[in-house]
Amino acid sequence: MATYVLVHGGGHGGWCYQRVARMLRSAGSAASSTSTRPPRSTASRWLTWPARSSRQSAPTANALPRYHIVCTSTLATRDEDLMREAREAGRLWDIDTGHDLMITEPEAVTNALIEVASA
Repeated sequence: MATYVLVHGGGHGGWCYQRVARMLRSAGSAASSTSTRPPRSTASRWLTWPARSSRQSAPTANALPRYHIVCTSTLATRDEDLMREAREAGRLWDIDTGHDLMITEPEAVTNALIEVASA
């Protein structure tokens, strides 16, 4: 059994992963989709929050394998070398849907997450 903590991006809340979390729990995993907000004290909180919590600030996290579940339409905007490396390593899932794939394709996202956990 895997445990998933599903974290939304800026402008969303935990609600956007509720269907994915429900499907993961139905598959026997533990899953939560809580809402998070950046600290209110930052002047430009949506711009500064991702930078402060990014992998660049955690060298140990950089050693972990990276898995990418992305919208097909956004592949052209992503780091080409990173996407090629991920695809070659079997760590890239591109789902042909709109930007909010956890909302528009929750089953595909769930299946990809289960596959990641079994890797």
